[in-house]
Amino acid sequence: MKTTDWILLVVLSLVWGGSFFFNEIGLRELPVLSIVALRVAIAAVILWAVVLVRGHRIPSGFRHWSWFLTMGLVNNVLPFTLIVYGQTSVTAGLASILNATTPFFMVLIIVSTMSMLCFFVSPLLDDTESIRSDLVSAMSSSCLEVVPD
Repeated sequence: MKTTDWILLVVLSLVWGGSFFFNEIGLRELPVLSIVALRVAIAAVILWAVVLVRGHRIPSGFRHWSWFLTMGLVNNVLPFTLIVYGQTSVTAGLASILNATTPFFMVLIIVSTMSMLCFFVSPLLDDTESIRSDLVSAMSSSCLEVVPD
């Protein structure tokens, strides 16, 4: 990896780790939803500034904005709310460690779901083992693409 990549990785780690730290500090005085609203509002202001500085065209129409609203709620507001609410019971360090285990648990969920899918679909298909090996191969190759040379 280049020096720039390492610097960006360190900055990303500080931002991610810092969010748990600041959540813990904020929870001493503010309710969960206030912290989440503040975090999302700060991010929105920064992202709007980036969009405007780069000169991107801002989409119009209800269809686009309904998708943006749905993605914002499902991908940002809901997880942030659950994480901050969870931090009312655990420390920032434990919350960050538990959050870091997300990819591991997703692999377990995918593998168990894949096994159940093959079990229920196998009577309908002739070559279930081939489907299972194709899915595992696809997951493995996508993981290998992430690993740097």
